[in-house]
Amino acid sequence: MEIIRNSEIEKISEIIKKGGVIVFPTDTVMGIGTYFLNIQGQKKIYHLKKRKLEKPLVIFIRDRNELKKFVAHKKLGILREKIIQNFWPGPLTCIFKSKIKGGFLWIAKNGTVGVRIPNHPLILEILEKTGPLATTSANISENPPVKSYKKIDPFIKREIGYLIPENSYGFPPSTVIDLSEYPFKILRKGPVSIAAIEELILRKVKIDKSISLNILFVCSGNTCRSPMAAGLLRKYLPYYLRKNVKIKSRGVNAVPLTPISENAKRVLEEIGIDLSFHKAKNIDVDTLEWADFIYVMERRHFMEISKYGFSEKIRLISNEMEIPDPFGGGIDEYRKVLKLLEKPVKKIIKEIEWRYEV
Repeated sequence: MEIIRNSEIEKISEIIKKGGVIVFPTDTVMGIGTYFLNIQGQKKIYHLKKRKLEKPLVIFIRDRNELKKFVAHKKLGILREKIIQNFWPGPLTCIFKSKIKGGFLWIAKNGTVGVRIPNHPLILEILEKTGPLATTSANISENPPVKSYKKIDPFIKREIGYLIPENSYGFPPSTVIDLSEYPFKILRKGPVSIAAIEELILRKVKIDKSISLNILFVCSGNTCRSPMAAGLLRKYLPYYLRKNVKIKSRGVNAVPLTPISENAKRVLEEIGIDLSFHKAKNIDVDTLEWADFIYVMERRHFMEISKYGFSEKIRLISNEMEIPDPFGGGIDEYRKVLKLLEKPVKKIIKEIEWRYEV
């Protein structure tokens, strides 16, 4: 790394300034880029990746002072400023109205531009020498992103000006959020969660219809309340959203493979929901990572899950009360709990409908 930083940075910078294309590590995946004013270099990237022209490149900048070159907003506004201050440098690509109109392959058809400050010292050092780069991930389009420089496609390796022999940090591709108009919209999920953005700006964001929303319900044993809530959400969710919304349930103290409570199964069957197949599962880091939002029945569930580091995703399912555990109670107790769950579940559905609204 020291050899690259001390003796090769100037060489890499000269290649870029002369219109060359380089492959480099980032804080997410391996990237490919060229100077932002170099049309021929940008066209070469599309050729090498077999990338469709309707997918614009993303601008990498060194610091916020360079943003004014690209952004048409005279004032970013408090919410945009908050997002930039908190998540840059880092794995968040922000879409703005472009100050520059047409001519470059990083300007979208709707006149917007995607900008990011990567959190990787080597590419930041290069950006300091070269100025902004037009970039994208260094994989053949439709193939998975590449995390290691050794995995770069041979065709790309042969045709570029320089391959930096250093691996990326290996995180998923950046989150993409459209800040060009209100309300803001998530265009791609990534390392910066929807919940983290909303917690920061105290506003809900919309979600592009091309991406999924993952909902997790959590109770104690995953035999009563959380599977009941999941069953209700599946029942009442509008048909057009069923491909987008993924639903799971877990328990903080579940005995794995325990079947759903008999009374829970019965009250669900009374309204046409079959959960006879359900087997209890405990919370785990992978599932908590998977979830975009986590709805819990009691405050103690919030505290249990917070130990794993996902507190921004957690919501008490009802703002009015904790949902009591009917375990061990009679059938009427389960009917009461099912009734208590219906209102907050329908409220969740209204929120989901708003998020996907065009």
